[in-house]
Amino acid sequence: MHKKFLMGNNDGIVRSKASPDATTVISPRLRTKLTTLAIIKSMQSFSEFFGMSAEGFDYDQLAAKYEAVADNAVSLEMFIMGSIQEKDHINFWCLNQLYHPEVYLESGVFIGSSMHAFADSPTLKETVAIDPNIHKLRVRHDRFADLKAIRDSDFSELTMDHSGKKSVAYFDDHIDPASRILQAHEKGFRYVVFDDATGLEGLCQRLYPAVPTIPMIVNPDLYQIRDSLSWTYKKKFTMKALMKKLLMIKGGEMSVRLDFIITDTIRERCDKANSVIVKHARFPDLSDFVAQSRPRFMCDTTKYILELKQ
Repeated sequence: MHKKFLMGNNDGIVRSKASPDATTVISPRLRTKLTTLAIIKSMQSFSEFFGMSAEGFDYDQLAAKYEAVADNAVSLEMFIMGSIQEKDHINFWCLNQLYHPEVYLESGVFIGSSMHAFADSPTLKETVAIDPNIHKLRVRHDRFADLKAIRDSDFSELTMDHSGKKSVAYFDDHIDPASRILQAHEKGFRYVVFDDATGLEGLCQRLYPAVPTIPMIVNPDLYQIRDSLSWTYKKKFTMKALMKKLLMIKGGEMSVRLDFIITDTIRERCDKANSVIVKHARFPDLSDFVAQSRPRFMCDTTKYILELKQ
């Protein structure tokens, strides 16, 4: 076969050596157009979910406003491995612009990249950030109304009642979503968002997935007692992992086999969680318009938003 027909030839791309963590760069005019389209898609998707109108917004003005927010997020190095990607930062920002929550709670806040999208909100009256390593939070506390930063208590242990309030709880803590739904419902949260709420493809990409997943909970007729799933997680190669393996130190294995079985307890918890869900939807997929900010391994980061019964 002629060389011109082989992969990487005549595709208009110039390839050169680079730092392994070099950031993505998009020309300003193109970035503005792409950001505008991403915001339009996000606002329209959330307006349909919330049953609210997205008319009357000046999307060019919103794009300019968001770019300033994004620049601040980049200056704080918010889009690192383990944090959300910019496409979902836009989604959280649009959710805030449309719904205007009074209460925002996040469990598994890490450095605060998703929380950053709610900064300086004039409607927020209470903000709760939960993480065992809360000291890693990079956003200033004074940018949030009545911020409670919690490191020594789990969401399930908190006493609160937000019934009747415009509230959003976001869970990025890799803990059983069925239990989190029931706990959030008990505390009066109307809307809950789950990170890494993937189907089977994304589930099998993880060493610490949150199971049962949202697709398992909202499809009760599909997953039955004694159904099982097994997969292999291949650890990323690092010199530290290699040395552990050579020294036979626990945790030094390069691959891990995971087995998950739907027990009667899990099935019952899923059914209870499903019974308090009014509706659910995937977060808008903005990947057509927003590039990842720096190199990442491909991994499904699907998020779901749920409305719970009041």
